[in-house]
Amino acid sequence: MSLQNRNTAWVHAIIDELSRAGVRQAVVCAGGRSFALIAGIAASDWEIAHVQTDERAAGFLALGLAKATQRPVVVAVTSGSSVGNLLPALIEADSTDVPVIVLTADRPKGGQKSGMPQTTNQIGLCAAVVRAALDLDNPTDSSQDIEALRGKIAGLLPHLIGDRKGPVQINIPMAGKLSSADPTPNWEPPALSDLARHGRFNATGTPLPIRDVAITQPHATDWDGLIARLGLRPGMKGLVVAASDCPLTPSAAAKLSKQLGFPLLADALSGLRRPGMPNLLTTADILVAVEKEQPDLVIRLGGLPVSQYMQNWLSTLSAPVLRIDRKHIEADFLTPRFELLQNPDEADLERLAASLGRGDENWLEQWVSRDVVVRNGLNEALAALPWGECQAVATVLAADGYDLLHVANSMTTRHTNLLLEAHDLQVYSNRGVVGIDGTNSTFIGELHGSQSRGLLLIGDQTFLHDLSGLEASRIAGLRGTICVTNNSGASLFDVLGLGLEKTLPDYTRLVRNPPGYRIGPAAAAFGLQHVRCESLQALQQALADAKSAEGLQVIEMVVPADSLRRDIVPLYTAAMSALQVPVAAV
Repeated sequence: MSLQNRNTAWVHAIIDELSRAGVRQAVVCAGGRSFALIAGIAASDWEIAHVQTDERAAGFLALGLAKATQRPVVVAVTSGSSVGNLLPALIEADSTDVPVIVLTADRPKGGQKSGMPQTTNQIGLCAAVVRAALDLDNPTDSSQDIEALRGKIAGLLPHLIGDRKGPVQINIPMAGKLSSADPTPNWEPPALSDLARHGRFNATGTPLPIRDVAITQPHATDWDGLIARLGLRPGMKGLVVAASDCPLTPSAAAKLSKQLGFPLLADALSGLRRPGMPNLLTTADILVAVEKEQPDLVIRLGGLPVSQYMQNWLSTLSAPVLRIDRKHIEADFLTPRFELLQNPDEADLERLAASLGRGDENWLEQWVSRDVVVRNGLNEALAALPWGECQAVATVLAADGYDLLHVANSMTTRHTNLLLEAHDLQVYSNRGVVGIDGTNSTFIGELHGSQSRGLLLIGDQTFLHDLSGLEASRIAGLRGTICVTNNSGASLFDVLGLGLEKTLPDYTRLVRNPPGYRIGPAAAAFGLQHVRCESLQALQQALADAKSAEGLQVIEMVVPADSLRRDIVPLYTAAMSALQVPVAAV
């Protein structure tokens, strides 16, 4: 890039060093203070995925890109309140170990306390939700300072790759009257050292970080102790429970499940509900609600399951628990006593399988056969339901022609966990703190990052919450369908059993909170095709048309506002009847 002032020299070194950490994409938000950042990114070989107006949407777009590409992604913003808008995405990235790099432009040092406009404590704003933060000094044009700057950026590597990934912040103070990219009169680029200007290379010319940094901390498993404490042995009545942050790939999980012969109770969001997955159970929500026999061992893949029934059941078990996770886990509120197998490699999983041998075959058959019975009962009940929320969601989940599925939070995740059968889809969700923020933006980031065709299943309020995220639908080459369940507000609260309608005056306005906006014109404002569906046949046709369309489409599924409360009890009744268990047990 052309060095027009000290800011641009500083930015060039930062971008160059981040490239050596694997950064290839950025989302940018324009502002006078961020001009030098945008100019530097535009002059690099990074892709500017989108120029976003809303910083909150920009953060989630970067989050989705990082998830899909498995690379760190930059989001660059200007100074002041814009930084605060990044917090929801940073909270999610921190909770799910996603390497989002926020470049926050700032006024020169001292500006915050001297009344300069658009200033706030930008480091303090992000401190609680980033793994590391660099509050840089005012830019200089000395070789020594720029080499030191590169070293500080390289020090972030443990948080960008390896098993300690997460969000980081680089706060960059920059001078300039109108913008940080304004040329400085009479300023000439200095004769910088090769190391300051170009960074470090190895003997074959490959770019390297300016200094070597330890990426991972070695951790050895005490196998003898682990085997003894868990009582591992052949013939155990074991279970594998997989959550949305499952640390194993589908192939690794399939191999382990086949070797152990344990039932695999996989959340829909775990990514393990795949065709051919050995010992897969997809109705664990219902099965554990009536299960009386205690297992000998529970292997948990990841953290918190979606199902409240599963959470409650796990919390009552006395069986030993092996928690397999990517990172070190200090505590688990569901199972306070557990053994941890951290970030296992193939040899670790082979050792675990060899230590356990095959599980109890009768136990496995009992779980598998009951899963088939419950699934058949659910499907028969679904087919008999009139048009409504459950039928609409099940129809979307059964759609073919898509490569990925993003499931929004709230009632949508619960529906999906109950209704999704084995399907060859890459499943995404924002389950870090189970918020509804930034769902449209995250989905678009995942679409662009994966370069594949995807489905977003989302409720009307969650869709509204990230309406500005649809601005990113202008990204070229997107192929996706947003399926919005329009049930006139937060139907989740109708079925939580809280009795709010009887105890809270004006329940509909205060809790159900009907959004009261029209989805069609909202979609049209961003140039998106919109189809309004008020029947099963209309939805089936819309999905069939959408799977070969280019760009983004919005399918609005208009269902009776009370259809969830109307239909959920018959679904559970059918499942319980199939198991010959009274529905009151659930």
